Amino acid sequence: MLVLPGSSALSSSKRQTLLQCIKTIKQDVISVDAVYIHLVKCPNQSLQDELANKASLRREAIDLLLDYGDDISLLPTYAALHSGRNVLYVLPRAGSISPWSSKATDIAGICNLSQHIDRLERGIAFVFQLQNNEDLGKEDLIALSHFLHDRMTQSVQISLPHEDVIFQHHAPSSLRTVELRGEGEEVDAGAAREKLSTANKTLGLALAADEIDYLVEAFVSGSSPINRNPTDAELFMLLK
Repeated sequence: MLVLPGSSALSSSKRQTLLQCIKTIKQDVISVDAVYIHLVKCPNQSLQDELANKASLRREAIDLLLDYGDDISLLPTYAALHSGRNVLYVLPRAGSISPWSSKATDIAGICNLSQHIDRLERGIAFVFQLQNNEDLGKEDLIALSHFLHDRMTQSVQISLPHEDVIFQHHAPSSLRTVELRGEGEEVDAGAAREKLSTANKTLGLALAADEIDYLVEAFVSGSSPINRNPTDAELFMLLK
């Protein structure tokens, strides 16, 4: 897998807002930066080596393709990316294909790169600086992660996973019904809420408590409910 850093992922104002949020947990963080990283899956090592060669025509083509946005990154950011120190990576959830990936891979094909690129994906690398040049602990990085990503569609990693994890792809699974009440049963809002809470953990829906209450009312216990059990696809779509 080829990893190509890109432009800044946050404006200056959003970067400062994020820093203030982070300081509520970790006061000695003095700066945070974020840049896009482009992950390139090639058919084989030989073609990857060609793309890695900055003098090759194919590399020039992909560099032009990925040259977008403003670069307002802080001076230490790219050195930190190289060392991996105090870096958190936000990536699409394993087994998923982001909309960006689909479009970028199609465009790469139009640019005559389809023989060199199986798939393009994009993540964000967040780089932190601390007072006295200290390191963040693993626990600190995990504590800060909820400021950085959407739990529904993304995951946070302390290091970049192997390409087999990033680019894994599962066959579509069959539609599943989340049973909030059995057929012919009286509505028990508490039991339905408990069942949806269990499905929330099993399916990785990342529902908040108020969202669980809303869905239970919408499907089975409200004043004008849909009056049936939801499917897993409906739960995902309703919460996008």
